[in-house]
Amino acid sequence: MRIMGLDFGSKTVGVAISDPLLITAQGIEIVRRKSEDKLRQTCARI
Repeated sequence: MRIMGLDFGSKTVGVAISDPLLITAQGIEIVRRKSEDKLRQTCARI
């Protein structure tokens, strides 16, 4: 099992995932938000 972490900001969302042993996490992608009020588009990308 792995855990995904999200860091929501007003312009970007950082996506990270843990290693299989749940010891460390690595950043996977930074999703750029087109608009602060378009949460559906951001969630669809994630």
